[in-house]
Amino acid sequence: MNRLLVLQQIDRETPSLFKVVAEEMGMHVEVLNVHAGDALLIPDSKDILLILGGPMSISDLANPS
Repeated sequence: MNRLLVLQQIDRETPSLFKVVAEEMGMHVEVLNVHAGDALLIPDSKDILLILGGPMSISDLANPS
């Protein structure tokens, strides 16, 4: 069975619709809360890896001047 591995960075950023669609397609979904210390899994060739972001934006870049 194919898996969707989701790397979640913060609690409020969830896979939401990605999870729903993956489950409808018969995939097993594993959400890994890396911010909480969950161990990372090694994906195999049939897995899909979804890396979620966080609250950062382009305005967070340091001003070089």
